[in-house]
Formats: sequence, C-alpha cells, structure tokens
Amino acid sequence: MNRSMLSRRGGVVATIASIALVVSACSPGGAEPTPSGGASSDKPMEAVALTVGAVFTTAAVPLWIADEQGIFEKYALDVTITQSPNFAASAPALLNGQMQFANAATAPVITAVDQNMPIQIVAGVQAEQDDPSIGTNQVMVPKGSTVKRPKDLEGKTVATSAVGSGPYVGVMANYLADGGAKDGINWVVMSLSELLPALESGQIDAAIMSEPFTASARDAGFTAAFNAYHAKGVDAIPVGFTDAVLVASSDYLAKNAGVAERMRSAMIEANRYAQDNPDAVRALLVSRLQLDKTTSEKVNLPAFVGEVQPADIQSMVDAMLKVGLIKAEHDAADIVWLP
Repeated sequence: MNRSMLSRRGGVVATIASIALVVSACSPGGAEPTPSGGASSDKPMEAVALTVGAVFTTAAVPLWIADEQGIFEKYALDVTITQSPNFAASAPALLNGQMQFANAATAPVITAVDQNMPIQIVAGVQAEQDDPSIGTNQVMVPKGSTVKRPKDLEGKTVATSAVGSGPYVGVMANYLADGGAKDGINWVVMSLSELLPALESGQIDAAIMSEPFTASARDAGFTAAFNAYHAKGVDAIPVGFTDAVLVASSDYLAKNAGVAERMRSAMIEANRYAQDNPDAVRALLVSRLQLDKTTSEKVNLPAFVGEVQPADIQSMVDAMLKVGLIKAEHDAADIVWLP
C-alpha cells in the first residue's frame, strides 16, 4: 500500500485539498431571500451567463438543486455547472475569468487566502451537523479501542486523506485543545479507499473518515470515537461549522456585486430546499454521484446552509493558525463577502 509518513516533529505543509464526501446538519432560518441586484420590482432582471466550477461531492448538491428546481432561473442566472477535480484546479479559472464561482472546502480556501490568492466566500454549500454524533466526518477506531477523546490519539498512528483538509484541522485543533502534544500523533496520508483496509489490518490505530466511507466502516464493525470537528467537551470548532463554500475572485465581486448578491440569494434558497428535502438529496447522490441506492440511504447527510457570516469562518482560521497550516492571522470579515 502506497502511503507517506509524516514525521511527528516535521513541519506540516499546507495543501489545497479536494472536498471529501462530508456530511452534517443544521437548520437555516430566516425568510426566503428576495431577488435583488439592482433590478426594480416591476422590471424583469436580465439573465446573466455564469460558469460555476464544482467538485462533484455533496458540496455540489445546492448547485444541482438550484438548477433543477428553477432557482437559478428565478434569480436570472444562466448557470453552466462544470465538473472540477478539486479546488486547486478551479482556482486558476476563477482568477482568469473562465469561471465566475466555484465550490470548495473551507480550509483550503483559507490556505489560499493565506497564500495571497484574491478570493472570497460568497455563500455556504454545506455545514457540519448540530449533533456531532451523526456528523459524517468521524474518527473511526476498532471496537474496544482506548481512543475515546482527542487526547487519546497521542502516541497513535492516525490516517488522514489530506493534511490541511477541514477534518484534519478539526482533529488537530480538538487534540491540542484537549491537552495533546503538538507532535504527538504519527500521521499517515492515505487515499480514502485505503483507510478501511488499513484499519482492518491493524496498520493504523484510527482514521479520519467521511461518508460514504464512514458508513462502510460501521458496517465492518468499527466505531466512531468522536467527531472530527467537534469532540464532546472540547470546543475548538463550534457545532454547525460551514465546511464547504462557494467562492469567487475579489476582482469579480468588486465589479459584479449585483450578480454576486443574486447568486448568494440563490444559494441560500437552494440550501434551504436541500435541508428540507432529504429524499431529494439522496436521489441526487444516486443520480449525480453514482452511489448505489442502499448506500445513499445509509449515509448521514450534511446540513445545507447558504448564508455565511464571518463568525462562522473565524474559528477555522484561528484553528489553522494554531495548528501551523497558515502563517498569518486573518480577519474572517475580509474573507467573507457580504452584499
């Protein structure tokens, strides 16, 4: 099995990671947004053609719903959704204008901002569960494991699919907040498909897993020690954290504020629909992500929350600084675009 070992005392290299199949739930509130962007109420808005890059995971669900349910049309947005393998592939297209928006995991977006990439968060596309026990990003261990809480990972070999991913940051932030030594975990990087076999063979003591791999691990007899983002009694990352977002270049947002406001409103409405219609979301997992129906019914779904405020992002910014994945302090008010 190919894998790379990360030294306990080695420097951690921040990477722009692709979004894994993460899931969680929290209920958005508030009134349904009203189309805006400078158009008068008695004059139809002119349709604007947009290209949106999407990593095809659960983070693409609000985009698909906005397309299928006529929400983009309601806000006079003529959207072409194009598949992207990861945020690293979408970023250049955002900056050169080939794409106007793209979905991405929150942690890699913060890494990109720390590296002076001029991008901002416009809306959310999924969030973590209010109830951490049913969140999809879990630290999975064998039954009978001594790992019960974050500090118990000290001295253990733990696998992650990507250093710098949101779940990795969450585990490290909770581990440090729980009193763990910074270099005390022996991290191993593996692909998502390698995690369960490594647990079964005893090569690792624990693995950070996301859906549908979490469900497969439970079926195989493994158990969740704690949620990757919010361990019980440790408040490094708040419940309901927005772990995937829609972003655009700062230049595009400065020049197209009205269009950006319409896209933000469309995402808030689409997220609300996804939150209120879990059967529709599971159907999309089958039709768009090619999950088999049985698996789609077992996985925990994410929360879908479209409205993002700076306070929702600041905890991850602070955690990434503490873990050593970014070099400078950042005010999330500069990262989140608001109309």
